[in-house]
Amino acid sequence: MAEDREASLTPELVHELHQRALALNDELVQLASAAYLALMVEETDEAKRLVAELIEQLREAVGDLFEPTRTAGPLVPGDLVRRTGR
Repeated sequence: MAEDREASLTPELVHELHQRALALNDELVQLASAAYLALMVEETDEAKRLVAELIEQLREAVGDLFEPTRTAGPLVPGDLVRRTGR
């Protein structure tokens, strides 16, 4: 199974995945770090603002990951709710 996955990783796909990982780090990890630092220095209003921005960017990032497989338009609230019994 792992061999099949590795065989499907073309150099172009590896490059794209690497670029996505860098973008996630730049956008999300850095934002989470800034929010954490704001909490550490008791800048709670700034921390709240940063966390709200982080949540919005996380939603966008997840939507971007699903975009190539979506046929019903952009994600809407409830699309990614885990359902039991499947």
